[in-house]
Amino acid sequence: MVHHLLCESEVDHDYAPTASTKKRTIDGEPKASDSSSTSQTAQTLINEIKHIYQQLAKASPSLHPSEHINALFTKLVQICILPVDDKALQQVLNSPIIRHLQPHLRQLCSRGEYLMESAWSHSYIATPPPSVIPSIDDPTWTRQVSQQLTKFTYYSNYVDLTRLECHALLAVGAQLERIAWIGSGPLPLSSMEMMLQHHTTIRRIDNIDIDAEAISVSTRLNNHLPWPTSVRSRFHYHATNALTYPDYHQADVICLGALVGEDDGKLEVIQHIAKGMRPGAWLLIRSAHGLRQLLYPALVPSVHLHPCSKLAGLVEVVLELHPHNDVVNSVLIARRLG
Repeated sequence: MVHHLLCESEVDHDYAPTASTKKRTIDGEPKASDSSSTSQTAQTLINEIKHIYQQLAKASPSLHPSEHINALFTKLVQICILPVDDKALQQVLNSPIIRHLQPHLRQLCSRGEYLMESAWSHSYIATPPPSVIPSIDDPTWTRQVSQQLTKFTYYSNYVDLTRLECHALLAVGAQLERIAWIGSGPLPLSSMEMMLQHHTTIRRIDNIDIDAEAISVSTRLNNHLPWPTSVRSRFHYHATNALTYPDYHQADVICLGALVGEDDGKLEVIQHIAKGMRPGAWLLIRSAHGLRQLLYPALVPSVHLHPCSKLAGLVEVVLELHPHNDVVNSVLIARRLG
């Protein structure tokens, strides 16, 4: 989930953090003070999250981009990137109400993001293709591609996250020559932005997604953008499950989307990928921290990657980044042992 930045004009404002909202209970009835076990801050956040969830669930399955739907997701992300103290955070995440709605909320967010990306990919494809394909020797070709992608409302968020990830990979000594992107989706901006930022070193990017329609749309988009022919040919697209993709051993870096493997168990997916990697290769995992865990599952090395876990002896986490700006995802980087 990138940070949605549209206006909130279509959102019901009775859940905004006003004085009246701070007095509302989970059931919506006002009362004089919050319960002794939940702070006022936590109670306000719980009320807001529940209210947004109810509106999204009511709109489902029609979560196609619109002013109302975009505004709901905007408000939800704004809540999730708020800095809160640890006590309030634990009260929110451990609230029975939040624990009950969280799995479905993530599904709604995932579906909404997919529909948004698909709509934008189709809008790109519907525009006239470039009349002239630039040469790799043309110093303006990266700008030509970027000018097309910047039409996407949230493009700058992908740029920021990708820059953070690439700099982190370079900091640990990773080679950026052959990349595998798991969960690339219908609008694979992460892999495309990787290529734009590091086209002098990247020789191949494999985009992998279990959804055949996502791969079909993203392949058409790739062929529609003004990539130089020699750069366009570096992108490859695979409609397959992460557990059946056969070529992890060829990748220098494997990037794992935040929601990949949630249903089957993220650790099982990571274990499968790690077994297929060559020693010394790198695994980049998108995770979450703080209230961002409402949107994405958190992978905590001390909990999930301890010496007694299934990943013991396979991978070693060498870097963990938790942004405190508009970037929603945390980043874990692990090295394949052996």
